[in-house]
Amino acid sequence: MTTKIILVLVTALLYAEPALGNCAWVLWIKDSYMSIDRNPWRRLLREVGFSSRKAIDTTTSWELDAAFPRYSECGQALKRKWEYLQRSFNDFDKSKLDLKHIERKLHKSVSARFKGGDSWTLSVFCLPDTIDPRISK
Repeated sequence: MTTKIILVLVTALLYAEPALGNCAWVLWIKDSYMSIDRNPWRRLLREVGFSSRKAIDTTTSWELDAAFPRYSECGQALKRKWEYLQRSFNDFDKSKLDLKHIERKLHKSVSARFKGGDSWTLSVFCLPDTIDPRISK
């Protein structure tokens, strides 16, 4: 009797993980740069209605980094990638880049804020392979 119970439990465990998620997991890197237009002439033109150029310009791109069969593997890769990005941002020479400060959000993103107001953020995400963040809804 106990042998049958053990056999049933082992069989259930073998099929449990695939049943929880029949998809691959993709590690994505989101690269965002926000720049503030500090040109006083364009600012004046915007204020009087002669320019439709935005005062703040945001550029965002997504990069597919790697794919994994299980979420746990993607999560481990995400942590390693975040640690790499954090080390890379630590190597910045603040004086040459006019860097104000670096902000870190644990295992999610690393941001550099510049003295002029611009910012650069790199974020990492694990998403199911059925979701492509580059495609807007």
